[in-house]
Order: sequence, then structure tokens, then C-alpha cells
Amino acid sequence: MLKPAVPSILRAAGVLLLAVFCNGIVSVFVWQVIKGFQSGRPDWFLTIFMIPFVAVGIAMVAAFFYSLLALTNPRCRLSVSPGVFVPGLSVDISWEVHGATHRLERLLIVIEGNDHQPRVSMALRWRVIGSVRWGGS
Repeated sequence: MLKPAVPSILRAAGVLLLAVFCNGIVSVFVWQVIKGFQSGRPDWFLTIFMIPFVAVGIAMVAAFFYSLLALTNPRCRLSVSPGVFVPGLSVDISWEVHGATHRLERLLIVIEGNDHQPRVSMALRWRVIGSVRWGGS
């Protein structure tokens, strides 16, 4: 059974922790910018310097909500038998879809492989071995 490297709930938690940590640090400087404007003596260099950091912080918060929405997506589990692809031999592939399957309009499973030849080159040349299409175009 092929499983994701990182479960979705852990990804969401990791994004949240990173966003809280980074935005906590940035908030100290944003507070200094706000105090400068309130006192009537804004520090324009700090204000302009903080713009990209605030933008990244907003993007991290958006990424957290995106990862929360991803938790509601249908989950596909792919099984390959035997577990190793050997050139020239056939494999059996099966899949299961769990969760909110009514939201699934199209499904495309693409199997990729490489032609890695250690003595010739260290470069991996990926190519599509096969695909399965379900639903729309």
C-alpha cells in the first residue's frame, strides 16, 4: 500500500506551528512600525523592509487554511503487487477511494519510472509507464 510521506493532519499542524512561530517574530517588528506611525514619526525603512515578511506571513496563514481544506478531500490508496517494479514484468495495481467521494469528478493515476543507469549517468530520466483515467476529460 502506497501512503503519503506525511499525513495531512501532520502537514496542517506543521504549517500552523511554522506560521505561528514566524508571524510571532514578525509581529514584534510590525508593532514597532505601528508605534512609529502612532507617534507621528514613522520609520519608513523598517516599514518598507517588513512588507515581504508580512506577505510571507499572510501566505503561511493561507497555506494553513488550504491544508485544513485538504483534510476534507477524498483519499486514494494505491496498491501495487508485487511491491517492486521490474522491467518486463507485469504488476497488478488496485486503488480505493475513501472519504467524500461524491466530490470526485476526475481521477488520473500516472505511474512514472526512471531509466537510471549508474555507470552511464547520475541523471534520472523519468517517463510515464502507464496511466488510468476515470471520469471527465
